[in-house]
This record gives sequence, C-alpha cells and structure tokens, in this order.
Amino acid sequence: MKKKNSVSKNTVVYFKKWQNRAFSVFSSLGKNVIIRTLPVIYVLMMHFPVFSQTDTISINEIVINSKRNPQIFSETARIIKIITHEEIQNAAVQSLDDLLEYTLGVDVRQRGAMGVQSDISIRGGSFEQVLVLINGVKQNNSQTGHHSFNLPIDIQNIERIEILEGAGARVYGQNAYSGAINIITNQPTEKSLRANLTIGQNNYLKISTSATFNIKKVNNYISVSHQQSSGYIENTDFDISNVFYSATADIKKVIITLQSGFLHKDFGAYNFYTPKYPNQAEEINSSFVSLSSKFGNKIKISPTIYWNRHQDRFELFRDDKDWYQNTGNYFVRNQNDTAKYVNGIYQSWNYYGGHNYHLTNTYGAEINSNFTTKLGKTSFGIDFSSENILSNKLGDNMIEIKGNDTTAVEMDVPFYKGQAFTKSKNRNNFSAFLDHSAKIKKFGIATGGLANWNSDFNWSFYSGIDLSFEIYKNTKIFTSANQSMRMPTFNDLYYNGPSNIGNPNLKPEEAITYEFGFKHVNKISSSHIAIFDRKGKNTIDWVKETEDQAKWQTMNYTNVNTYGGEFATKIFFNKWFGKNTIIQSIDLNYMYLFIDEKEQEFISKYVYDYLVHNASLSFSLQIYKGVGATAQINYQDREGSFEKYNFTTGETLTTNYEPIILANAKIYWNYKFFTIYTEATNILNTKYYDINNVQLPGTWMKAGINFKI
Repeated sequence: MKKKNSVSKNTVVYFKKWQNRAFSVFSSLGKNVIIRTLPVIYVLMMHFPVFSQTDTISINEIVINSKRNPQIFSETARIIKIITHEEIQNAAVQSLDDLLEYTLGVDVRQRGAMGVQSDISIRGGSFEQVLVLINGVKQNNSQTGHHSFNLPIDIQNIERIEILEGAGARVYGQNAYSGAINIITNQPTEKSLRANLTIGQNNYLKISTSATFNIKKVNNYISVSHQQSSGYIENTDFDISNVFYSATADIKKVIITLQSGFLHKDFGAYNFYTPKYPNQAEEINSSFVSLSSKFGNKIKISPTIYWNRHQDRFELFRDDKDWYQNTGNYFVRNQNDTAKYVNGIYQSWNYYGGHNYHLTNTYGAEINSNFTTKLGKTSFGIDFSSENILSNKLGDNMIEIKGNDTTAVEMDVPFYKGQAFTKSKNRNNFSAFLDHSAKIKKFGIATGGLANWNSDFNWSFYSGIDLSFEIYKNTKIFTSANQSMRMPTFNDLYYNGPSNIGNPNLKPEEAITYEFGFKHVNKISSSHIAIFDRKGKNTIDWVKETEDQAKWQTMNYTNVNTYGGEFATKIFFNKWFGKNTIIQSIDLNYMYLFIDEKEQEFISKYVYDYLVHNASLSFSLQIYKGVGATAQINYQDREGSFEKYNFTTGETLTTNYEPIILANAKIYWNYKFFTIYTEATNILNTKYYDINNVQLPGTWMKAGINFKI
C-alpha cells in the first residue's frame, strides 16, 4: 500500500517436437547476445570435465505455433520467456508459484507456501491483469484474480511455460492486459510410468504419479498428486490434491485433444485478508474440461469448447472459532450468540453473517483459423464466453417475479448442507479478431485488431502493431504499440465486507503499451534489452481517501502510467565449450519499474506496491556424471508500505516493505530410471512479507526420489 505523494537427459533447447501443435500459444526461448566469460570461468569449465548428455538445436528457425498466427521466431517483435522442461525439473521448487518467483517480469506475491495462494502479475500490473491459459485454454477466474492460479496442474505435469510480456488483447481479448502465462502440459507419446515422493520439514509430504498409455489410436496421459503440511506457523497447514488427464487422437488428419483436471485445496489462511481475525480458512474445488481439434491444409482451423468450474468457501473464523494471538485462547461461537468475551469485555460481532460461499462457471467456445500467402500469414477467429456466479455475497439478489409479486429465491450450496446461494450474476462476451504478419527482407511487421462485445459494457475495439528490423545476422531492434483491456471481476463489483465496499458502476480498465528493444539469438546465448511505457486508463483498484477511513472501495483511476526497463541474458556454456563443462548455463535478469502517481488524493491498496528493482541469477551445474545442481538467487525491492498489525495491542504501524534476498538450491543424482534429490528454499532464512501481514516461511528443507519406468 502506498499513498501517492509520499532432470534426466539434459535438453538445452528442443523445439522441433513442438511444431504444429495447436495449443502452443506463444513460443520462443529468450533473446540473445554473445557474451565473453571471465578467464576464471573458462578455467573452471576446462579443468573439471563432466560426462553430461546434452542436445542443442538451433532456435533461429523455430516456428512459433500460436493458435492464431504462427511465426518463425527470428521474425517476432515481442518479449516472450520460455521456462523449459529441464529448468522446471531441476528447479528447487515444488509449485508453479515458486517457479515463477525467479522469472523476469513476473511478481509473485504469496499468501501461503507451495502454491496455496498467490497473486501473480507481470510488469507492474495487478494480479487481475494477467491472462492464464492451460494448453491455450483460458483459465482466469471471473470472481477474483486471487483464484486465477487455482489450477489442476502439478508442476510435474508441465512441459514448459510460455510467458508473454506486455499487452495481448488484440489477439487474446480481455484480461491479457499486462501479459499472459500459457502452461503447456506433458504430451509424451511413449508408454511410461512415473512416480515421485518428497518429504520435508513442517511435516511436508508430496506424492505424485503419472502414466502414458495408448488405446488404439488414442494417446492418453493421466497424473495424480497430493501434498500436505502442518504449516510453518500457526494456521498455515494445507492439503492439496489434483488430477489431470489428456487424450490426443489423429483421425484422418484431424487432431482431436481432450483435457480435463480437478483440484482440491483446504488450507489455513493465516492473516490472508485481515490480521484482526487471523484464524481464517478456505476450501476450494476447481475443475475444467476442454475439447479441441485441428484440421485443414491451406487454411488451418482450430475450434475449441471449454468449461471451467470453481467453488470456494471462505471462513473468517475457522471451524466457527475465533483465535486471538495475545491470549492463545479459542472462543467457541454459539450459532445463536452474536457476541463474545475478550479479556473480560463483552463485544458484539453482529457484522459477521457467516462464511462466504461462491460458485463460478465459465463456458466458452472459439474458432481460430490461419493461412499463408505471398503477402504473409493471416489469422482470424471468433470467441464466445459466458461467465456466471452463484454466491451469498456477490451479485444481484435472486428473485422470482409472478405478476406483481416479487419473491426472494435461494439455491442450495453443493456439498454444504444448510447453506444457500442468495445472489447471482451472469455476463456474456463475444470477440472477433484479425491479425496479419509479414517479413519484407529485413523488416518484419505484425498488426491486427479485435472487436469485443460484452453484455454489461457493449462494444469496444483494440488494435496493435509490432515492427522489427534485422540490423545484422540474428540481431534485431523492435518496437510495438498495443492496446489492452480487462473487465472488472465480480469481486470488484459486488464484494462488501467489514473492510471493503464493492462498486457495481465500474468500467473496464484499458491501456496502451509502447515498447522498444533489442534482442539477439544464436546457438550459445540469448539476450534482450527492452524499455516500455504502459499508459493506463480507468485502472481499477481498492482505495481510501484517508488512513482513518474504515473501508476500502473499488474505483476507476483516470490515469496510471507504468514505465520500465529490463535486461536478460542466458548463456549455454555446454554449447559454447562443449559437453564437458561444469557450468551448463547461467541466466541473469533485471527489471526496473516506476509507476507515475496521478491520483494523489487516494491511498491505493494494490497498484503502488510494485517491485521497483527485481533481479535474479540462476545457474545450472553438472558436477560429475549424473550429479548436478541448480540455484536461484532473487533480489526484490518493493515500493510502498502496509499497516503492520500488533497482535497484543491491536494497533497498526505503517511499515515500508524492506528489500529482500531469496535463494533456493537443489542437488540431484540421475541414475538409470531414478533421480534422488535434496533441495532448500529461502536458504538465507529471510523474514519477509509479500502482502500486508502475511508472514512467509523461512528455510524449508526437502528431499525426494523420482522414478521413471
């Protein structure tokens, strides 16, 4: 808050197997420049031989198989980050959230460990402004962005992650405001069976298994995982399970893909939304299913239908108990009582009307097409989605009208006997897009537009253009200007609570982003430098007029401008000096952000708590034969402050976010069909907060074993 004015076979790059996949939304591997290493590094690499197995494939001619406009990587004019399967497998993390912590441009603000809940943003945007996809299918939660990463995907299921930095609305529509994250799942074709067991401190346990098998012409992949912990401090326990299944068939040159998943989470939500009542809890059930196909020769057509379902129960008082840090006592609430004793004083709590229950369903269908001519590559398509919510807190009162009589209507909450939904809301969205890219000698251009209709906000139009020029072999400069937009969530519109007031009159937030940069790609390195300017209009945030004001309220800012610059380089030493090198790769990233404070009369809850400086260093080693190691170091300097709560006195003190250093490391041994590893997160035992009063875990040790048959 800030007040204005105040790993098995080591594949370095292996893209050809991804070609012509309908769901590869954005592909590339970094942007590159040749960098000469210091003599000491050279000496290390040449005098400590290793027997690693590494395959490297040139990335200059990679086909970026966007569902909507495939391009050769060397022709693109956007910043796209790829986290490869090898990097995922070797990272010292157990969740997607922790993996993204060390990714350029991504800000992960965690409320709990191991993927319990995180707000993830790109380039200083809010957690509501990122489009999330699984294999190209949209997953954003219309209730709130807090739930957008409640995905039925275990980190072991992920083949790679594709991160688009910057606006993407002209092609992908709403929510691709500041960027997009596309998660590509494993798509093995050979029969296999995998299993993993991980144990660690705080009674951590994770078990996962996956199998690939063929039934006639259908290739099937199924994965089941479960992880749990008693928590690192009071009320931070969690229990997370998920199941993921996909099937692919090639029937007379028509590729059909079915994917589905289910996630269950049950966790203590210590201080998540207010420190006054720290014994909060949440239970979540999330599922999705999609069916897509790809066919056509001259004109390639890819239709998709999907359904996302998300149900959650939020408890301000876990198990009907109110817990106080200063006494350590539990005060059991009688269902007929509206008051409690605290330190001998009888206090009313009439404001609490019971737990929050929400159920959202999103149905969608889209058709994407593309074709190539002498003039370039053209893509076009349409997209329809319907967002629906049932709740006892969000939406309009459910009523039934008979003649002149109006009657309140209720619906039973699934799986919670005696609970009822009393409110509902639905809205529909339709969009149509046209995009074209071409290369004329050393010049590249991609441009297009999207027309969008929403049942609540009518028609709007968004366009953009990307330009590039190859100044010499494998090196280009690029520039772009793209518009973006985001619809307010149901939480933005309707949530009213002890410290919040929704605003049903909100407008969609919009922005135009200008970017200029340089990138270079070759066989041994990838680098880029970029600067950008995002000019926001009607930006949505929760605000107060004064510190003393009791409640936050959502509103549209008139202007919020974000400026930034970034630098990234990755060097593949195993390609430069050969396979027998101890240092396999080094990845160095840095981003600087500044947000212009236009609305000086308001205090912001989310917009101005951004990372001013965000730097990371990651490296991969092969020490001897199958023995390897990875490490990630991250420096974060966050702007803004929060009201730190004193649990003894109940007073708050404005506290600035302090700069922090986070470090993870992993050592592993690959031998035949199994891998043994040990890892540690937050090695420096840094005490830190990403969000308000939510303290995050210190050093956490784990060890495990993977099998592949």
